[in-house]
Formats: sequence, C-alpha cells, structure tokens
Amino acid sequence: QPPPRSAAPPPRCLAGPPRELARVVAPTRMWRRAAVGLFRQAAGQASPNRALLRPPRPPQCHWPRAGRSVAASADPAGAPGLPVGGEDAEDQQLAEQIAHYAAMRPNPLSLGRVLEMMTPWLMARFIYKELPIRYAERIRSIEALPGWGAVPDLAEVRRRHVRTFEDIVMSGRFPSRSSLGDPDLLLDFNQVVRSAAIRQTDVQLLTARAMHTLHRQNPDTFSVGFIDKWLDDFLLNWIGTEMLVAHYLACVHGQPTGIVDPRCDVAEVCRDVAFTMQRLCQDLRGRVPPVQVLSRSALEEDRRAPAFSYIPSFLNYILIEILKNCCRATLESTQDDLKLQKRPITVLVCADERRVAIRISDLARGIPFDVGAHVWSYMYSTARKQAEGATPIAGYGVGLPLSRLYARYLGGSLDLISWPGYGTDVHLFLPRLTSEQVEVVPDQDNEDE
Repeated sequence: QPPPRSAAPPPRCLAGPPRELARVVAPTRMWRRAAVGLFRQAAGQASPNRALLRPPRPPQCHWPRAGRSVAASADPAGAPGLPVGGEDAEDQQLAEQIAHYAAMRPNPLSLGRVLEMMTPWLMARFIYKELPIRYAERIRSIEALPGWGAVPDLAEVRRRHVRTFEDIVMSGRFPSRSSLGDPDLLLDFNQVVRSAAIRQTDVQLLTARAMHTLHRQNPDTFSVGFIDKWLDDFLLNWIGTEMLVAHYLACVHGQPTGIVDPRCDVAEVCRDVAFTMQRLCQDLRGRVPPVQVLSRSALEEDRRAPAFSYIPSFLNYILIEILKNCCRATLESTQDDLKLQKRPITVLVCADERRVAIRISDLARGIPFDVGAHVWSYMYSTARKQAEGATPIAGYGVGLPLSRLYARYLGGSLDLISWPGYGTDVHLFLPRLTSEQVEVVPDQDNEDE
C-alpha cells in the first residue's frame, strides 16, 4: 500500500521550481516562461499557449511595501481604488513619492546603449530605476489638468499609472546581480513588468478620447494648441516607456537583440507593409491601388538596399499609417480602374552614411493648403469626417500624430507636403548611426535645456 500523500504547501505567487531544482535549471528558461505571453502580445502575435496570456488568479504574493502589503495583480485594468487601504498617511506617502520621482531627470538611452544591455539583469536594473521617473512625470501631467478627475478616461489612465508606479517603487530595493539569482524574486519582478505592459495597451486611445472630452467641455482652457502640445509630450514619454518594457521582456524571452534589429532592411519593411495595405484594400474595397517600392543608396556596400539598426515595429507603425492614408485617398480619387493604374503610390528609400530617408508620394490630387496644416493635430481626423468606418485610434486623430512621435523618438522627423490638385509627399528621415539615435524623453522640469 503506498504511503499517504502529504498535503502540498499552498502555491506562491508565480512560484517557480523548488530552490534545489532552481539551482540546476537555467535561469533563462524561467525568464522565457514568465515573459513569452506578453512579448507575443506586444508584438501583435497570437500566443500558442493561452495560459500565458490568461490573467492569473489574484495572487497573495506580497512585496515589502513601506510597511504595508499590496497584492500584485495582472488585471489589465488593475484593482479599483489605489492606493490600497486608503489611509490618509499612505495617500500622502504615495503623493510624496510621485512628486519626488517626477522632479528627477530622466536618463535617455541611445540605441547603441540599448543594444549593450542585452543581459536581462542589466536591463532590469535600468528599468527599475528609470520607469518610476517616467511614470511619475506622466502622473504629474495628468494631475496638472483642471478637472481631470471628472473625466472617466483620464482618471482611468492615472489610476493605471499609479498602480504600476506603486508596484515598482514600493517593492523594496531590487534588483542587484545577486538578487536576480533568486528565481522567485525574478519571476515576481517579471510579473510586475508584465502587468505594467498589459495596463498600458490602450493608453493612447483613452488619453486622446479624454482630451476630446475636455475640449468639448471647456474649449477656452483646453484649446487645440494646448491639447496638441500636451499629448505630444505625454505620448512621447509613453513611447519611451513602452520601448523599455517591450525590450526587457524580449531580452527575458531570449531574443538575441531584443526588439531591435541591427540589420533592419528598410526597403523590405516597406514592401511588406505595402503588400499588407493592398490586401486590406482588396478586402474592404474590392480594388487595389498600385504601389511601387524603389531603393537606392550612396554607399557601395549597401548594394541599393540600405539596412541599419532600428526598431522594426516602430517603422511598421509609421509606414502603415502613411500608406493607409495614401491608399484610401488614391482609391477615392477615381472610380475608373484604368485611371487607377496610372496613379501609383511610390515609396522611395534612399540613404547615405548618416541618414535613411523614405519618401512616400501619391497622385491622389492632394489636400487643400488650409487642411494640410491640421493633419498633425490630434483634434483633426479625416476618418471621423467620413461615412466609412474607422479604427478607434484613427477615429480619434491619433494615427498620423503618433507616427510623427515614433519618428521623433529616436531623433528622426516626419513631414508632409501637399500639392493641391496633384498629390501628396510624405518625407521620413531617420538617423542611421546608433550614437545619434537617442531617446527624446520630455521632462517638464528641463523643457528649456
């Protein structure tokens, strides 16, 4: 008769293997396990393991948080009512912590430095110190808006930010190289980062929608110029946070260079996006605008196919937004399929040793001069003015302005020139040297520097 089974100990939050076994199992396996679901979600891929993306049960894993315990949650919306407990002293302590970190100067990284921090513990040390600074800056920006608490979307964005800020800052001193040898502690930290990424997935939509609400309620205080400047700073800061989080999770998942491609083939990315947009037009409109991609370079070694270190997902987003507008405008410019074939969209990729340039031009009769000045405004959207359906982001005018922010984030630029009656040119310039690809992180305390 087999001996009776002893009662198993209650499972810990994200409990890894027993310590004896953990010393044998390679830490990379545990990192991959903890981060694969979120990394695939951030990359827009379906995870074959649905359990990795399923929000876990509310765990009873407690970090040492300044004398109180707060359960870490992976719920995208977070638990209602932060800070937990609601005591005045705790509220005051949290407010002081946010003010302290908001006053600190952020530490922008160059893409070259990002590529040097491929070891998960190195990246963990950096984001542990840096993320609270960037979160606190955005929390302060929200709290500076008059009447922000009366706008549900804005209150929700702040609450998510506060939750993530508290998860990181109040979790005690972490990490050091030696502490990352503790599998349980590492998995707990990965879960905090994973939860942070899940909470931020639709922040751009919620924030833009909230600012539209404030403009409708009080157009004098929240003018178009004020909203455009506020959203530019807020979302540019948000892009930097998203990059750090996604890159860390990619490193944990074992990606050799994280989310950065050291040999990003610009023309190939353009062709992939053009093909995707053509298929989308075929599905939605039953017609396909012609798109041609040309590639040139001043460097012999490029062999007419410039490649450089960049984040492909950022380039994809920029190109999708531009080509989406070009394809729609081209299809609407004529209903004659023969004339349509004479109005190709041209994507030209050029480069020298310092820059990569992409020019996207169409022959869709352009846009009026007075309209062209508004295409970069979050308060203007062509999709919202038309009868056709629009994606939620495009419908709130975030697509093109956010594309320009993705270009600016690593030192690039995005501009549009309209030729009314003829067509439109969009010019994208990106620095090619990793030493010049430096994060642009808005900081209210150092705006003039």
